[in-house]
Amino acid sequence: MTIHRILGPATLALAMFAAAPLLADPLPIIDSTGSVRGRAVLAPDHRPAAYANVVVLGTGRGALADEQGRFVVRLVPLGSHTLFVAVIGARPLRPQIDVVPGENDIGDIVIEHPDAFDPDSVAIGSQAAVRPDDLEATIRPAKPRYRIGDTPEFRVRIRNRGAASVFLVQSVDDSDWWASPRVNIGIEGPSGGFVVPVLVRCGNNNGVSAADIAKVGPGKEFDPYAGGWLDARLRGGRFTKPGRYTATFRYVTTETDARRWMAGPCSNCDLPEILRDLLVQVPAVELTATTEFEIVP
Repeated sequence: MTIHRILGPATLALAMFAAAPLLADPLPIIDSTGSVRGRAVLAPDHRPAAYANVVVLGTGRGALADEQGRFVVRLVPLGSHTLFVAVIGARPLRPQIDVVPGENDIGDIVIEHPDAFDPDSVAIGSQAAVRPDDLEATIRPAKPRYRIGDTPEFRVRIRNRGAASVFLVQSVDDSDWWASPRVNIGIEGPSGGFVVPVLVRCGNNNGVSAADIAKVGPGKEFDPYAGGWLDARLRGGRFTKPGRYTATFRYVTTETDARRWMAGPCSNCDLPEILRDLLVQVPAVELTATTEFEIVP
């Protein structure tokens, strides 16, 4: 006996749709964003504006330029936007851009330094009472031995061996990168043996204030990491291989451009009078010290 099944209208329509060939290609997907590529440079000689902060206002999209001033802002909504470009020591720019699908190369953005701020007017180090040879830097591990997985910590000091007091500056935000004073610790050892987590930077920095400058008397020691934004633990880096390592501490105050000492991007590109008076008394020095230690399994 043959059984015949009768299809209802809804079932019949679904069966016909499944059997029918596609009548047209799917509609193309239109990309609703684009990328913005460019380079921030300084007038008048088009030097790279290293680590300029670039933001597409109102979109939540931005980027930090590299050492050559190059930047790429991705996933920018299409249309007209205002770009905010800021670098330490200069007034921000707000150029208008039009974003289309794909890559938008806007070329060089030239940042003018404000005429109202003359970095040469701050004669950093010109009134220092201590000679560079009167200062001695030392570094040593906080523990006699570290193991794989440990985060190193060091005891760093600068000793005033001169006969007069000296003004020394604490590390500040970005001292390990480019800001003055330059204060950093480098580690050398087996390849890949010390790994530091990636530190995401926002493009702004907290510069030197009067509270960051200490008066160090003759025979006294100064800890450049005490109270500073950085510390001597190297941002949580960890050892991954055993062996002999060398840590080198570096402290540099030879930068004469006042912009490197300032918070930024600055609003009026000016230094308080009290800070100017202190910076002229900071000696221009480049101090280094090394120590060796062992990592065990």
